[in-house]
Amino acid sequence: MIKNAALALALAISGAVFAQEKSPENWFNLDKEKDNVRGVSSERAYDELLKGRESKTIVVAILDSGVDTEHEDLKDNIWVNENEIPGNGIDDDKNGYIDDINGWNFLGAADGKNVQYDTYELTRLYVTYKKQYDGKVLSEVSSKDKKDFEYWLLIKANYEQKYKSNKESYDGFMGFYEQYKAAKKKVAGILGKNDISVEDLKGIDTEDAEAKAAVQMIQMSFDRGFTDADLDEAVKYFSVMVDYQLNPEFNSRTIVGDNYSDLSEKYYGNNDVQGPDASHGTHVSGIIGALRNNGVGMNGVAANVKLMSVRVVPDGDERDKDIA
Repeated sequence: MIKNAALALALAISGAVFAQEKSPENWFNLDKEKDNVRGVSSERAYDELLKGRESKTIVVAILDSGVDTEHEDLKDNIWVNENEIPGNGIDDDKNGYIDDINGWNFLGAADGKNVQYDTYELTRLYVTYKKQYDGKVLSEVSSKDKKDFEYWLLIKANYEQKYKSNKESYDGFMGFYEQYKAAKKKVAGILGKNDISVEDLKGIDTEDAEAKAAVQMIQMSFDRGFTDADLDEAVKYFSVMVDYQLNPEFNSRTIVGDNYSDLSEKYYGNNDVQGPDASHGTHVSGIIGALRNNGVGMNGVAANVKLMSVRVVPDGDERDKDIA
């Protein structure tokens, strides 16, 4: 059976929902004193402090995973570079970025490819210091390098512990996942269909030990609130951790094509400001500047903003050069 730690993590990833009181609409914009809700009091600010006052449009750069510029509750608040002609492949405003209509993507290549996953900073430090100090002992290190060597030992211990823990969780969960898929295939064969319900399981009467075990495993997934999509998401979570974020052999900059050690280099990337997964950046953009009082989605905090997407955050740790 799956290890307890891996099962607990799988349960967390599954997004199991427990009974709770529903939050009021627009709760985060409400006020503790006026609405008895611990929001940021923006609605009260508009009603009392800002009423009748003219506002000035502010451009807010969203330094994140990317923004869905066509989102129905954001698109009218997306910043547009009026000095650039869309799609002509020319740097019309001569700022060094071609067709930067809604912002810029520093996690992309000139040919349109994008970085989706990246390593953790811990992994990068491990790789950097390993080249210099791996296999050495303190007596072999010069006095001026002793602090760096001690830091390497700390980095090495932290990295190896994190990798070991996540690899064990990955292996444990994948063992469970393979058992689950085999059990589902077995039950689907008995029922003659792939879409299995709780009632279907109750109707299976068998003395076959393997079939009984398969039914029990599928029943457990129902009891825990698992869906196939939840389990697939868990597989992705563990795989990304092991294959990319903690993989010392992976280097995302071969995709970007820049010289990462050259901190003065800034004209790299592309104009795909959404990228392969803009969910977090779009969420953040909504909090800041979703259109207010339009009957769609939610109200952003700011009433008069334009949102510029600056894509710098991958699935992993962002890099100082891109942020700068």
